[in-house]
Amino acid sequence: MEMKDLGKCVLPLLIVSAIGIAFKSQAQLHDELIIMEEGGSIEQIPSTTIDSSNFWMLKMDISSPIAQLAGSQNTADFHYGIQLKHVRVANGFRFTTEFYPDIDAGFFSHSTREVAVVNDNIQYIDIYTRTNVLRFGFGYERRFKKDWGVSYIGMDYNWQRSVSSLLTNSYQLNVALNEIDSIQPAHHARTRGFGMGLSPLVGCEIPIAGGFGISVEIKADVALSINEGYAIDDEGIITKTGAGYYFRTFPLLNCRLHYQF
Repeated sequence: MEMKDLGKCVLPLLIVSAIGIAFKSQAQLHDELIIMEEGGSIEQIPSTTIDSSNFWMLKMDISSPIAQLAGSQNTADFHYGIQLKHVRVANGFRFTTEFYPDIDAGFFSHSTREVAVVNDNIQYIDIYTRTNVLRFGFGYERRFKKDWGVSYIGMDYNWQRSVSSLLTNSYQLNVALNEIDSIQPAHHARTRGFGMGLSPLVGCEIPIAGGFGISVEIKADVALSINEGYAIDDEGIITKTGAGYYFRTFPLLNCRLHYQF
């Protein structure tokens, strides 16, 4: 048989063989899917098949209660929050709400301003401020299974709303008599602010028992807010002015109790 005739015979055979291999592979994949649907053993499924985990997780902040029990007085970092997370395979989608009841140190932060000196009398203004912040956020994380639990990296995007309460009281001190006389009633005002921020983060989840576990998260949490400005005159009267822009950071460490369902 000549080489030309041999080529004419081999080419159809190669095409038929390729079609046969393709049909065989398709049939094998179909059998594997049937095994999965009928609850077959995981050993029967190829190792290249990805994990099909799909669940929800509820998390509650416990950092601040622990700090309070330990005697911490740094109320500016105290916060209470809840997070709902949906995990699908190696992806986590996070929805978080946090409340900071006292972002200024102390129940009210206090400052005093001297405004006038007349003979033996010195006039002062006491200024008290308190700010609380409510934050909403959503984000994404990439998860990595470990022998001890799960580690993850991700990013959150946050919106925030703040409310500041202001209180002023004007009084004078008689230096000669060492007496204080109130000369103006207290003045009150409230200002509001809105902002947003980004939080790159890294964390881990360690299971305990029955779906419960502990989560520890470290983040770089920076936010930009636009707040109503204010001015305080020498009589302690508070007047709202133009908006101000502020950068601030939030706690960089979160510890949460979680439940998986």
